[in-house]
Amino acid sequence: QRHFLTGQLEVVVATIAFGMGIDKADVRFVFHTALPGSVEQYYQEIGRAGRDGQPSRTVLLHSFADRKMHEFFLERDYPAATELSRVAAVLTPDFQMPEILRQRLKMDVETFDKAVEKLIAQGAAAIDMAGNVRNTSVTTWRSGYDAQLAFRRSQIERMASFAETPQCRMSALVQHFGDTADGLRPCGHCDFCSP
Repeated sequence: QRHFLTGQLEVVVATIAFGMGIDKADVRFVFHTALPGSVEQYYQEIGRAGRDGQPSRTVLLHSFADRKMHEFFLERDYPAATELSRVAAVLTPDFQMPEILRQRLKMDVETFDKAVEKLIAQGAAAIDMAGNVRNTSVTTWRSGYDAQLAFRRSQIERMASFAETPQCRMSALVQHFGDTADGLRPCGHCDFCSP
């Protein structure tokens, strides 16, 4: 990263985490070799190019498999609400060791941990410094969880739609973020406007 930032290295192949720390004005190209998880993420990543005001280019290469990968991670990270219900049902007001609860439920570690994580995020569970878990008496977690899951699904859908849109890429981005005035003007530079 240091060599790239100082100009000693012209090309870097990296994950999205690398781009978060890049503050280099003269990046000319940003190539994505997979579909980002959301339009917001894509916009932030392409924003690394051309900060000096000079021409720059971004390229997005994607396939159906990229979308399937995002859907796989979504299923992994958001267990079925029935699994969260099973975990919530064994929680008590007292902190309990998660391993004992998991064994009682006969649930795999990954599903149990994600279910607890999501219950905590919805305010229905709490965890102490030792990792023990308890309920918080909040029982209305389901609607928030369903909304969070639906929002995440919609992010993937909107990114796939953007990548496949038959319109100016820049106007599609601008419209995504709510600008209806500038969102109607084609940029004249993207693959749609200038193939």
